[in-house]
Amino acid sequence: MIDDETAVAVAPQVPVENLERIRQDFESEVTAGNFPVDHPQYEFQWKRAQMTAGQRIKSLYGDAAFAEFQRKLYFEKLAAEIAGSGP
Repeated sequence: MIDDETAVAVAPQVPVENLERIRQDFESEVTAGNFPVDHPQYEFQWKRAQMTAGQRIKSLYGDAAFAEFQRKLYFEKLAAEIAGSGP
């Protein structure tokens, strides 16, 4: 999920509280039903929540900002994977 610092840098006109609400809704949607993380329904709910959150972020921040968020998250994940695979 997008951190507050990035959100403010990319779209300072959108209140950070909006992003927090999206995070809360995402967590609620994913954990509804209390399925274990290895259950197919949990994965389904996670993917649906991710899509919904993405749509809400695009509507608040715009397509270009959303693409920048995605790019930043990708490189953060890649850096973590590289750091974790070292000696």
